[in-house]
Amino acid sequence: MNVLPWQEAAARRVAAQLAAGRLPHALLVSGPAGWGEAAFANGLALHLLGLDATLEAEGLAHHDLRWSVPEGNLIKVDAIRELAEFAQGTAQSGPRKVAVLIEAHAMNRNAANALLKTLEEPPPGTHLILVSCRPGRLLPTLRSRCQQITLPADRSAA
Repeated sequence: MNVLPWQEAAARRVAAQLAAGRLPHALLVSGPAGWGEAAFANGLALHLLGLDATLEAEGLAHHDLRWSVPEGNLIKVDAIRELAEFAQGTAQSGPRKVAVLIEAHAMNRNAANALLKTLEEPPPGTHLILVSCRPGRLLPTLRSRCQQITLPADRSAA
């Protein structure tokens, strides 16, 4: 997994869980804004799909990957419904699918409630990666259904 130097410990933990077959279906990647949360999600998504780590997942047209970002300042329920529909399908080219939700804290209440059902009843072979620099703004029920990966802001490693 291609990560920034201060993210290496978190990447090792995730890789060990994956190797042991114990990686949870939902991960919440958080840390101070601007310290590479989206970059970590990018590397993780590519790794889970067995793709080249130098690619940019956000612009990648891959049938087993969904990359969602807010429209303006908000993630609306329709975007989450599309993500949930993607999650329910079967993987096309490998053993798993990955959905990445950037700035997950930007979900409105309806969107958050729509995502809750997918987190409560995860489809097999699907990994959801929520990314947020403000995880406290997510509903507690969402946070509780995700394994949290907190990335440090390490100026010396940067």
